Amino acid sequence: MAVVQQLDNKDGTVRRAAQQVLQKQSSLSDEILAAAVQRLGDKDTGVRWAAQEVLQKHSSLSDETLAAAAQLLGDKDAGVRRAAREALQQLSLSSEILAAAVQRLGDKDTGVRWAAQEVLQGLSSLSNEILTATVQWLDDNDAGVRWAALGVLQGQSSLSNEILAAAVQRLGDEDAGVRRAALGVLQKQSILSDEILAAAVQRLGDKDAGVQWAAIGVLQKQSSLSYEILTATVQWLGDKDAGVRRAALGVLQKQSSLSDEILVAAVQGLGDKDAGVRRAALGTLQGQLSLSDEILAAAVQRLGDKDAGVRRAALGVLQKQSSLSDEILAAAVQQLGDKDAGVRRVALKRLGDKDAGVRLAAQEVLQKQSSLPDEILAAAVQRLGDKDAGARRAALGALQKQSILSNEILAAVVQRLGDKDAGVRLAAQEVLRGQLSLPDEILAAAVERLDNIDAGPWSNG
Repeated sequence: MAVVQQLDNKDGTVRRAAQQVLQKQSSLSDEILAAAVQRLGDKDTGVRWAAQEVLQKHSSLSDETLAAAAQLLGDKDAGVRRAAREALQQLSLSSEILAAAVQRLGDKDTGVRWAAQEVLQGLSSLSNEILTATVQWLDDNDAGVRWAALGVLQGQSSLSNEILAAAVQRLGDEDAGVRRAALGVLQKQSILSDEILAAAVQRLGDKDAGVQWAAIGVLQKQSSLSYEILTATVQWLGDKDAGVRRAALGVLQKQSSLSDEILVAAVQGLGDKDAGVRRAALGTLQGQLSLSDEILAAAVQRLGDKDAGVRRAALGVLQKQSSLSDEILAAAVQQLGDKDAGVRRVALKRLGDKDAGVRLAAQEVLQKQSSLPDEILAAAVQRLGDKDAGARRAALGALQKQSILSNEILAAVVQRLGDKDAGVRLAAQEVLRGQLSLPDEILAAAVERLDNIDAGPWSNG
């Protein structure tokens, strides 16, 4: 006991030494452990911490000792509650101790409720009796109590239908925090019934953005959603609130195979006045591996969007397709003559976009095509004269996958061997290296170009 008493010492060095001595013991008597628990209630932070550390090293405590520690969860001092909570979270607790903690969930003191919640939430498997007792607090008049009870349920990965039904009832709670907490409970479940998912879908239209996102989280956690749930989700695409429309599309984005009917509804979002909705609609299309030319044509139209994020998303749709028809590629080219030259309205024009991410995405779209039509190649060659080096690099990148290029195009590429930008010079070399063969006149022009350039580390390649 003499060592335990040193946990009270005002000298921190002495307390730490006593703590270390006790921690090294493989077992301690109930009397010593009870003395350590008493010190969890000390007004001195250092004393509490030392006692807490000792207790956490001993996973087996008597019921009397545990009960004494649990009593401190109701202490008025936040520091005492914290010390008791930290000590109990590391231990195996009896049903009586857990039941006492559940009762603390109804305490009028927020700190007491939180301490009890943390202890219970940290236990991955609670008995049905404890969970049933916890559910009783879901009907409490105090929103904080309801929130604390739901917090405990969030720690359980497998809940009975009865308990899930009680959590679902709170989706209609007047308090947004409680609604979010109820959805948090559902998020932890790997499989939910359509009835429960339908209730989550209704929360996509919640006035609180946090609730909307929590509902998205619930639906996105499900590996697949039924046609009925997807159809119910689509209904929100017509909501007057842009946030609700974005939320609905966020759910659809996680589904790898959507019906034509659902896709047509998502495509309607491409014309939305809200840029975020347009991006979300394109995000939905990005998840689909095979899209019809009609849908791809709608995506191509968004290559001319005033929002750079929308342009990138539209290119992302094209990028995910293993092959694009000449008609779709030509549709992009048709917008090259847009009256607003500064915006650079379409996919191929995006090789000169002022946004580097858009340029890269455009390049990747074209690189995926093993054989580009002549008009596409001509449009890319036009970008070789762009004043922006990034645009020139992107244009050359688009040509790198083409193994057979005409002499006219190769001649334009050779001109870039003398570019003042090192990245452009290297990209031009890569295009030439990718050709199955080079005509003598192209080789001669390349050699001449290299000979006329000042020596540099790149010119030896």
